[in-house]
Amino acid sequence: MAMWQYGSFDLYCVNPPLMRAVATLPILFMAHEELWGDFEGAPQPRPEFVLGAQFVESHPDRWRQFLVAARWALLPFTALGALFCYLWAAELYGRKAGLVALTLWCFSPNILAWSSVIGTDGIAATIGLGAGYLFWRWLRSPTWGRAAVAGLFLGLALLSKMTWIVLFAVWPLLWLLWRITAEARGTAKPRPAGMTFVLLLGLYVLNLGYFFEGTFKPLGEFQFESRLLSGVESSVAARETDASEMGNRFTGSPLHRLPIPLPRPFIQGMDLQKVDFEKGRPSYLFGRWSERGWWYYYLIGLCFKVPLGTWGLGVLATIGFYKKSRSRGAVATAEPDGLGQARHIDVVVVLAPALTLLIFVSSQDGFSHHFRYLLPAFPFMFVWLGQAVNWIGAGVLPSSLVVGALGWSVLSSLSVYPHSMSYFNEIAGGPAGGHRIMLGSSHSWSQDDFYLKKWIESHPDVDSPYMVLERSVSLERLGIRSRGESPSSSPAPGWHVMSVQQIYGPESGYRYFLQFKPVARVGYSIYVYKIDPSAANRVRRSMGLPAVPVQSSDQRQLIADMVAARDSGRSVAVALFVPDKTTIPTEDEIYDVITEAPRMSLNIVSEDDIRRGELGNYDVLVVPGGNAGVQGSALGSDGKDAVRRFVHEGGGYVGICAGCFLASANHEQGLKLINAQVVSGQRFVPNEGYVSASFRGWGQISVEMTSEGYCLFGTSKRSFTLDYTGGPVLSRANEPDLPDYEPLAYYRSEVSKYPFQKDMMVHSPAIAATRFGGGTVVVFSAHPESNSEYEHLLTDAIRACAD
Repeated sequence: MAMWQYGSFDLYCVNPPLMRAVATLPILFMAHEELWGDFEGAPQPRPEFVLGAQFVESHPDRWRQFLVAARWALLPFTALGALFCYLWAAELYGRKAGLVALTLWCFSPNILAWSSVIGTDGIAATIGLGAGYLFWRWLRSPTWGRAAVAGLFLGLALLSKMTWIVLFAVWPLLWLLWRITAEARGTAKPRPAGMTFVLLLGLYVLNLGYFFEGTFKPLGEFQFESRLLSGVESSVAARETDASEMGNRFTGSPLHRLPIPLPRPFIQGMDLQKVDFEKGRPSYLFGRWSERGWWYYYLIGLCFKVPLGTWGLGVLATIGFYKKSRSRGAVATAEPDGLGQARHIDVVVVLAPALTLLIFVSSQDGFSHHFRYLLPAFPFMFVWLGQAVNWIGAGVLPSSLVVGALGWSVLSSLSVYPHSMSYFNEIAGGPAGGHRIMLGSSHSWSQDDFYLKKWIESHPDVDSPYMVLERSVSLERLGIRSRGESPSSSPAPGWHVMSVQQIYGPESGYRYFLQFKPVARVGYSIYVYKIDPSAANRVRRSMGLPAVPVQSSDQRQLIADMVAARDSGRSVAVALFVPDKTTIPTEDEIYDVITEAPRMSLNIVSEDDIRRGELGNYDVLVVPGGNAGVQGSALGSDGKDAVRRFVHEGGGYVGICAGCFLASANHEQGLKLINAQVVSGQRFVPNEGYVSASFRGWGQISVEMTSEGYCLFGTSKRSFTLDYTGGPVLSRANEPDLPDYEPLAYYRSEVSKYPFQKDMMVHSPAIAATRFGGGTVVVFSAHPESNSEYEHLLTDAIRACAD
C-alpha cells in the first residue's frame, strides 16, 4: 500500500515489489485509510512488521476482506504457472508429459501452500518458469520478437524475487553452450546481439518496476550494513544499536564512481538480506538447534517435503532419460519431436536454473528456516519429470509404475489439504511427524489461526485458554480471547493452546508440554492441552518445582455463599475510597444508593486512612469510577498491600469501572484481586496517532445476566441496559495463584470510540465475582448506581461480599 500511495519501495525492500503491487492493487479500489501507519516512529531498518500490524489495526473490520482480495489477485499467477508447466513439458516430451507436469504443479503440496498466500515464492515460481520457457523458445528460434518476450519475463522474474538474479549468470552460459552445440545439431546460432538485448531489456524492466529510483547511483555513495559490502566487521552486531557503523568498502576505491544499473531499493534490499544471513539465526533440523543453518537443509527438505510419488517419477524419468541417451545420439537431434525425444541441451536449459537456485540458496547458511526459498526451482523439475510418462505403453509394469507414482503423489498431497504448508511425506511420518524434522515456515506460518478460532467457537467450555502462538495478527483482530501466555518452565492447570514451534523452540521453557498428551490438534501446528491440577503437580515435582495450590472450582458454592450473605440481614459497614483532594462524578449517586439502603452504613476513606489500617473497621470496600491510575498511585504499594490484606482476611471488595480496572491482574496499578486482564496500552489510529486502547467513550450498553448472576441479583429482566463510561473489557488472566472468576453478566452490545475496539466487547463479562483468600470480590465494568431500576445490583453485591 505504501508503494501505491506514497511511491515508496523501502518497506519490505528485501523482496522486490511485483507481488506486493499486484496483491494490493484491488485494495486501492476498496474503502481504506490513507494514513494507516506511523511511518516516522516505526523501528528501522525493518519497519514493515510494525507498520503491517498498524495497517491491520487501522482496518479492524476490513482487513480480512483485504486479505481475500489480495489472494484472489495473485491466483492468476498460479494458473499461469500451471500453463507454463504444461506447454514446456508438452513441447519437449509430448502432450501426455504436459499433463503430468500440469498435475504435479496443481497438486504439489508446496505449490498449493505458497501460491495461496501473499508471498513472493509462489509468484517467483511462476514467472521464473515462464522466463525459462520463453528463453528456451528464443534459443530454438532466435527472433527479435521472442528475444523481447524473454527479456520482459527476465525483468519480471527479478521483480518477483531477488534470487532470480542468478539468471544473469545462468542465461549467458546457456546461450554460449547452445551456440557451441548448434552446428552439431544443424540449428541456427542465437546471436550475441540478441543475448545482449535480452539481458538489457530484463535490466530495463527491473528498473522500470522501481520507477528508476536511484538507478545508476555511484557505488561509493551507498550506505551498506552487511560486512560484505560495508567492510565494517562490527556492522552486523551494531545494526540494532548504532547506525553510524554503516559503511561502504568501495568509498574512495577505483569503483567509487561506478554507476550501478540497478534500483537503489533493490541494492539496499540485497544488503539487508545479506545482513540476516551474516548475523545468523537459531535454526532447527532433526530435533537439534544450531546458532546457524546448514548447507544441506534444502536437500533434507526435498527428501521429506516432496511426495514419495514425485520421487518415484523422478526415478522413472532418470532411467528413461539414460536409456534413450544410450539408444541414440541425443545431441545431434535437430529438434524435440514431442514424443519424448528431447535433446541433452534442452534438458540442460530446463534443469540449470533449478540446480543453480539450489546451489545458491544452500550457500546462504546463516539460517535455515524456510524450505520455500527453493520453491521457484520446483516447476523446472516438474517439466523434466513429465518425460516419465513415456514409460506408458512400454509394458504393463512400467505403465503401472508411472500411473501409480503420479497417483500416490496426488493422493498424498490431498490427504493433507488444506493444511499443505505442514506437508511431510510418509517417511517423515506425515505432517504429524514433521515437527521432528523441520520448523519455521517449513512447518507452519500461523496458517492455522483461523481454524483455531473455529475450534474455540465449537468448544464453548474452553474459555480464554492460555495461548502461546506465532502470529502476525493480534488475537483481538482474530476474535480470540486468551488469558495470556502459558507460564514458562512451570506447568499450570487449565486449558492451553500451544504452537508446536514454541514447544520445540530454542531454549524453550515449554518443553514440559511433551510430558502431557494433547486433547486436540488444530491443523498440524497447534496443540490443545487440558491439564488438571494433579497432572500439573506431577510434572512440577519431576521438575523440582513446588506444587500449585488446588483452587476450589466449585463456582456453585461461591454463588451459594454470596446469596446466603446477601440474605443474612446483618448490618454492613461500607468504606468508599476517594483519593484525597479528588472528586468522582458518581460520588453522590453511590453515596445516596448505599446510605438509603437498609442496614447499610457508609464512610468515605482516603489513602491515608487505608494505609493506617482503618479498613479493619469495615466489612466491604467500594472503589468507584474515576481513574484507576490516580487511585493506584494514591494508594502506593503500602496502601495496595493493605487492601489486599483486608480482602484476603475476609473483607469484601466491590469495584465499579475504574475500581474494576484497579482490581485486575494486569493493570499497571492493579491490585491483582481478580484473575482478569483488561485491554491496556496504546494503539495507532489513523489521523490521530497513538491513543489509549482502554478508553472507549460513553453510552448505554446492553447487559445479559448469566444464570448465576440472575440467582444472585434477582433482576426483573435477564437483559437490560446500563450506563457505560469507559469501563474495562475483561478476559481471563494467567495468575496461577488466583482462582478463575465467575461471570455474572455479559455485554451483548458494545461502545467503541476507535475502529480497532470493535468486536472486542461483546460477550465479555460486564459483572464478575471471585474469591480472594477469605474474601469476596465483585467487579462492575459498567455503572449500576446510575440506573434507579438496577441500582440494587450495587447494594446486593455489597451484601454478598460481606460474608
